[in-house]
Order: sequence, then C-alpha cells, then structure tokens
Amino acid sequence: MKRPTAIRSAALGFSLVEVLIAVFVLALGLLGLGAVFPVVVREQRIASDTTLGLGAMNSIKSELTARTDLLRFDTNSNEYVGGWINWIANVTQQNGLPYNGPWGDWAGWNPPPIDATTGTITLGTGSGAVEIFVGSRLFPAPHTEGVDPRFVWDFVGKRIPRGDPNDPTDDALMVAVFLRRIDPGIRLPVQPGAGRISLARTLTDDSLKEPNRRAPVGARRDGTPSNNGLNELGRRNYSKPVVAELFPDFLDPGVGQTERNLIALSDTMPAQQRRQYEQMLGKTGQRFVDVQGNVYRVVSATVVNPTLPMAIRIDPPVPAVLLDLDGDGEITPADLSPITFVPQAPPVDPVVFVIEP
Repeated sequence: MKRPTAIRSAALGFSLVEVLIAVFVLALGLLGLGAVFPVVVREQRIASDTTLGLGAMNSIKSELTARTDLLRFDTNSNEYVGGWINWIANVTQQNGLPYNGPWGDWAGWNPPPIDATTGTITLGTGSGAVEIFVGSRLFPAPHTEGVDPRFVWDFVGKRIPRGDPNDPTDDALMVAVFLRRIDPGIRLPVQPGAGRISLARTLTDDSLKEPNRRAPVGARRDGTPSNNGLNELGRRNYSKPVVAELFPDFLDPGVGQTERNLIALSDTMPAQQRRQYEQMLGKTGQRFVDVQGNVYRVVSATVVNPTLPMAIRIDPPVPAVLLDLDGDGEITPADLSPITFVPQAPPVDPVVFVIEP
C-alpha cells in the first residue's frame, strides 16, 4: 500500500503535455516581445533625435545670424561685408538648372560650394572668402567628453532682391538649414598601436591618413546616400544638398486627396537623374523646401508608370496664398520651383530664415 504523502506528491506534478503547452505559450510570448522590442528602440531613437535636433537647430540659426565673418557693417566703407555678401555677389548658379525668373540665376536655391572630399563650405572668393569646416557643423561638438557627434548641418541660399536689381550687395538672403544624421554605417578604423579611432577624429582630424577618414554623410558617385561615409570606391565623397525642378502642373487628385498635396519632379530632366532624385525625395518622412521658403514633409510616393514621374504626396498641402512668381495669373508648381532637400531624410524640419543686411 502506498503512503498518502506519495499519492499527494504524484497528484501535484505536471504531465509532459502540460509542460510542452507551457513552453509553447512562453515561446509565443517571447516572439511577440522580440517583435515589439526593435519598434520601441526605433521610436525611442526617433524621439531622442527629434528632441536633440530641435535644440541643435536653434543653436545653428543663432550661430549663422551672429557670426561677424558672415555679416558685419564696415564703418570705413559704410556698407555690409562678409561671407554672405561675397557669396551673393560672386557665386553663380551651382546646380546647372535653367531658370528664367525675374531674379536671374539667384531666383532659385543655390547650395554653397562644398569640397567633395572634406565637406568644407566656402562662401565668396579671394581674400574675403569664409570657410565653414565640417568640424564646426557637427552636433554635439566634436571631442565633447563621452559624447559622439550625431548630426551635421548644411544650408542652401536664395537671393531676395532689395533696391537696385543690379547691385547684389543690397539684397537679402533666404537661408534654409538642414540637419542630417551622421551615417549609421560608418565603421571606425583601427590605428596600429593606438586602437580604434574615435568618430570625432575620423570625421575631423586632418592628420589622419585618407583611408582612416570618413565623411559625416557619404554619397555614391551618383549622389545617392551610401550611409557609410564613403562612396562605392572606398573614398570620401560628401553628400551635398540637392536642387530640383518640379513638374509644371499639379497632379490629378486621387481618392481623399487634393491637387495641392500631389507633386512630381520635372519630366524634362534626364530620366536617370530624375529616378535618382525620386529615390532620395520619395522617402516617407523626407522634408523639402520650395522656392518661397515653405517646408513640406513627404507622406508617400507612388510609381504609377515607370516612364512617368513619381507621384509624391506631401503634407501640408501647398498653401492657397503664394506669390505668383512667373506672372501667369495662377499658382502652379512653377511658382514653387525649384525645391531643395538633402539626400538623407532629416530628423526635424529644416529651418528657413532671412538675413537682411
């Protein structure tokens, strides 16, 4: 006869089927948690980038408007001088796009001259030229203890005529500043005997040999992002802002859409170039600025026909009140064109402001 304690112990045990069911339920729970975890991490990173990015943009705007080498009043000549003035006066259209508007070459956006290898921006020419190095455009600042740079910023400019149209030194300058995440695929090089080189050094230290240098935002030779600070040949190639013309008419509205939230790039540019620009502009969350300084966010992009421009849905829609730049009596994409954007979708909206000498 079995003892009662032995009977009670057997009754309290688990069968093999029960154990297998428990393991199966636990596995399902872990799989669900595993699927949620990357989403949570991604959302936290986006929230962190947005918070830090907004603070960075305020700092960048203050810096650009306060630098005396960019704009100062010369009491000897009784006029404003500096990098902004030299840029307006000396730079011609950089992007090669034709524009027949009332302001000549400077009617549209112009990226400043950027060194393709170093990323250095040079405003103006000769003794009055002002250089803005990559190291001064990183945020947080390089070599901040315990913190790697996360962003780099770039800008484009557009002339706003004031007074004599033949005297650019009297004109104002509209500036659009883009904040860009540093490429996530940068692999930090290792220096024999010194260990791994820091991100700040590999982006800014001119004493390093070229194989150990990286661009904060790299581009392939066709201009599309490489995401690793190098082009496909393993060389530094700084990713520059893009200027592009729009399709001359608003696209036909679709279900739940209006004409003013569907745009497309011009079909007059070479098809290969248009596809490259569409690849960069058509990303969800991409931002761009029209020629009148309005900022838009890309909601979606649809390829209706491979031979036709991509339909790009934007938010907010094009404003109802705009300047009729081409003087045809109605608002069309010609009054918004050209637009400007950076190849990598920025974490926050670009900041647009006007510098008035």
